[in-house]
Amino acid sequence: MLDTENEPVAAVAKVRVLVADDDPAFIEVLRALFAFDERFEVVGEAGNGEQAVALASELAPDVVALDIVMPLMDGIEATRLIRERRPDCRVVLVSGSIFQERTGKGAEVAQLAGASAYVLKSRAVLELADTVHAVALSTTTDFVVLGPDGLTAILDEQSFRSYRVS
Repeated sequence: MLDTENEPVAAVAKVRVLVADDDPAFIEVLRALFAFDERFEVVGEAGNGEQAVALASELAPDVVALDIVMPLMDGIEATRLIRERRPDCRVVLVSGSIFQERTGKGAEVAQLAGASAYVLKSRAVLELADTVHAVALSTTTDFVVLGPDGLTAILDEQSFRSYRVS
C-alpha cells in the first residue's frame, strides 16, 4: 500500500503472543494458529502457570493466551501476577471446562484477576486469533467473553456491547 507521496506505508507491528497450556498438543495448535496469521508473532511457550508468569516478565509479550487449569499455578493466579508485574500486558484466558457452565461467575473471577478476555477451547480455532488481536489493540479495559452470537464486551454489570466476528 502506498501513501499520497508514493512512499510505502509503514507495516503495522505484529502482536507479540505468549502461549501457555499444559497440553503440548494444544500448544501446537496455538502455535500453528498464530503462525498462519501474519498479525502475530509467537514469542514463547509455557507449560504451566509459573513458567507463564516468568516468561511474560522476560519476553514482554503484548498478549498472553493462557489456559486456566494448569499445574503449579492456575491461570487465574498467573493472570493476577502477570498483570501486577506487567500492567500493559493483556491476558486472554482459554479453557475447555472451568467457566463453561458458570460463565457469569467465572467471568467475574477472571475479570477481577485482570484478564481481558475468555475463550472456550472448543472455539479457539475459530475465535482466538480475532479475540487476541482485538484485545491487543483495545484502548479500554473492557472484558470480552465469547457468547453464542460472537464477542461480548462486559462494560459493567448493566451494560454489554456485542461484536460480530467475521
